[in-house]
Amino acid sequence: MFELSAASYELADIKKYHDAGINTVLFALPFFSARPAGVFTNQQIEEGTKLLHELNMKSAVQLTRFFTESECEACRDELQLLKAMNVDQIYFTDCAVLQLADELAMKDKLIYNPDTLITNAADAQFYLDQGINGVTLSKEITKEEMIGIAAQVKGNLEVLIHGRLNMMHSKRRLLTSYYEFLGREFDLENNHDLYLMEENRDEHMPIIEDELGTHVFTGFTLCSFNEVNDLVKAGIQSLRIESLFMSSDEVAQTARDYRDVLEGRKSGLEMFEAYQKQYPNQNISTGFMYKKTSTVKVNV
Repeated sequence: MFELSAASYELADIKKYHDAGINTVLFALPFFSARPAGVFTNQQIEEGTKLLHELNMKSAVQLTRFFTESECEACRDELQLLKAMNVDQIYFTDCAVLQLADELAMKDKLIYNPDTLITNAADAQFYLDQGINGVTLSKEITKEEMIGIAAQVKGNLEVLIHGRLNMMHSKRRLLTSYYEFLGREFDLENNHDLYLMEENRDEHMPIIEDELGTHVFTGFTLCSFNEVNDLVKAGIQSLRIESLFMSSDEVAQTARDYRDVLEGRKSGLEMFEAYQKQYPNQNISTGFMYKKTSTVKVNV
């Protein structure tokens, strides 16, 4: 059994996502959420959670920033609100959230999502043994490694299967500094149309500057149609689509296509090739599924 999740941009997306076969909808909050697709108020999240439950779906909230000492009380207050709203899942990156959730008797709602850090079964099992809901595996490990971890771990594991992957985050406002150095003014805040290009590669790496700093994303769009069945057979229970840089209509269509592959109506390889043709400018790729990030280039 598997579940599909994706972030939403507005409450109107919920019915669309439901019809596309998405089980869990992720909400982001200002201040608390890193790299959000859409941003919601607590009142909207409460309303969305009620609607999701009526549709037999789950709600998840991203508390994925790192908290300084002075910010922990705000995190505690937000956790209490989310508990009162009956939110099903809470994604976290900073282990302070785990401690605060423990004090509030709500660890069972947590999903540990530290981007690159969960790369082995021992790490994954350690956090699951704390009584949390699930753990997100690193997106930089191979399919073989994911399957090997799933074979050893007891508990809910999540894998990011589609979208642009975050590859760097700095708390510094690097774009602002760059443009100040050039003596130019430019609208940088949450501008999703900016990208970096390496001199010797024809890849566009999206870059965003927001209140949490600067974020750089991969020059490819991860596409795992040909891998998802093997991941689910290995025991991966949760599959997530990264909504950032996609419209809600694209997210819904992508979810339908993964459902078709997972339920045997379409071929994973044929769907992958179709996306390569449909999105020629996105550099559709299997990412690190078959390529270790530690590979050393020789004779370059």
